[in-house]
Amino acid sequence: MDKFLEQRALCPVFKKYAYLLTGSTGPIPTYVYEGVKDYMDRRLTEGGDAVFRGEGTFTMIARVREVFGQMLGCSGSDIAFGPNSSAMFCIFTQGLPFEKGDNIVTSRDTFISMAYALDMLRREGLEVRYVESRNGVVPTQAILDACDGRTRAVALCHVESSTGYRHDLAAIGAFCREHGIWLAVDAVHSVGVLPVNVEEMKVDFLCGSDYKWMMNFCGVGYAYVSPALRAVLKQRGAGWLSVKQLFATGLFEADLADGASRYEMGYPFAPGIFTMGEVASRYLALGKRDVEEYVLSLAQYFYDSVRGRKDVSILSEYGRGHDSALASIAIPARYGVTEKKLLEKGVAVTVHEGHLPEQDTVIRASCHYVNTREDIDRLVGALGELMG
Repeated sequence: MDKFLEQRALCPVFKKYAYLLTGSTGPIPTYVYEGVKDYMDRRLTEGGDAVFRGEGTFTMIARVREVFGQMLGCSGSDIAFGPNSSAMFCIFTQGLPFEKGDNIVTSRDTFISMAYALDMLRREGLEVRYVESRNGVVPTQAILDACDGRTRAVALCHVESSTGYRHDLAAIGAFCREHGIWLAVDAVHSVGVLPVNVEEMKVDFLCGSDYKWMMNFCGVGYAYVSPALRAVLKQRGAGWLSVKQLFATGLFEADLADGASRYEMGYPFAPGIFTMGEVASRYLALGKRDVEEYVLSLAQYFYDSVRGRKDVSILSEYGRGHDSALASIAIPARYGVTEKKLLEKGVAVTVHEGHLPEQDTVIRASCHYVNTREDIDRLVGALGELMG
């Protein structure tokens, strides 16, 4: 579609590569680069609180909160910003009230940042229940069956980074809400290309980062924290941004803000928030459902392009509702396919190499709305050349 091609034209990396690496690090549009550069130049030459094209820092941040509220289906006051998704997820884990013997349910395929954060709770007496996957599928019913009367929360990656499997958050959220269980979600691999509505899905906590599908430089994470969850989360840390009255230096008791900004400690990476807001605004203008249809069609095109080819196995074709923008295949390691060899052929893609001839090498194509079928064709062509 023309509107996606217009966004692609703003990403210079495509002049050099068929860039399918967003699941690791996304492409940078020129307007993101120029937005950060403009701020840095102003800070360099003018000092002080350099304005963002007419906006002061805190006016800009308040506006971007509202943009993220539109993107996630909540109030802007429910949004907090921080350094990365791992730090934001710890708002949930460090504040979750529980007693020894309580449990939390997650997937065995969950990303290591979530696993590590949950392991810290395990050390304090919370049981972590891992639901196993089979061929990449984590059945929704298996997650629900793992819950009981002492389950305090279900914590999941909306899209599993290792498999591309997308959880049915609406079904899981409805169950959790009915049974008084909190639902916490890492949405790093969905927000920006797949529609998310935290209120409709009954999500209580959600976090993500800027540098993948949000096409930003590293340095910004975001979180949605529902009003109900804010009422029970323990908060042991606070900074000058956490309170209702900013810059009230004569106060010695923290009058915490009512909204999720209470979890913000100190001065943020303001230019990153600004440019992430620009990406979010463009995403909304493109249309959530149009973006979803487009990226899923690219993933399907990749599957169809390799289906039936010798020594190629499709790993992540799960069907509508559980599919995502991450599409993975496996080939025997004996072909010696590496990221470097593909890069030399003008294709940037994630490769997890097998190190023995009998092992598989996994190739993950990340399909963004700035990608095209031509990118997929170049990847498939390069694989054909390397596999002979």
